[in-house]
Amino acid sequence: MLYELHEMQRRFMNPLSVWAQATSQLLSSPYNPLAYTPFSRRLAAGYDLLHRLGKRYEKPEFGLHSTMIDGIEVAVREQVVVDKPFCKLLHFKRAIGPGDGGRTDPTVLVVAPLSGHHATLLR
Repeated sequence: MLYELHEMQRRFMNPLSVWAQATSQLLSSPYNPLAYTPFSRRLAAGYDLLHRLGKRYEKPEFGLHSTMIDGIEVAVREQVVVDKPFCKLLHFKRAIGPGDGGRTDPTVLVVAPLSGHHATLLR
C-alpha cells in the first residue's frame, strides 16, 4: 500500500516537475531580458527547486569491488539476500580462500536512514 502511494505521488509530480524545469530555464535564459532582474532570478530558483523535488534520481552503485585485509587486497562480491519494493538486503562476501587463518570477523549491519537518500551515500 505504501509503495503504491509513493509511486502515485511520483507520477503526479512528473508533469509538474517537467513544467517547472522548462519555466526555470525560460526565466534564467540569457536571451530573456527579464532574466537579469532579481524577481526573475528568485522565480527561476523556486521553479528549479520544484523540479529537483519531483525529479527521479537513479541509485548509484556501491562500487565496493575489493577491500584490504592485513595488507592484502581481497575481492568482494555483492549478493542480494532479500529484495523488497523499498529495500534490498545486500551481503558483501569477501573472496577469502581456505587459508584465511580461521578469521572470525564480526558481522556488521548497516541501515540507511529513511530520509529519501540511497544507502550507497553512506559509503
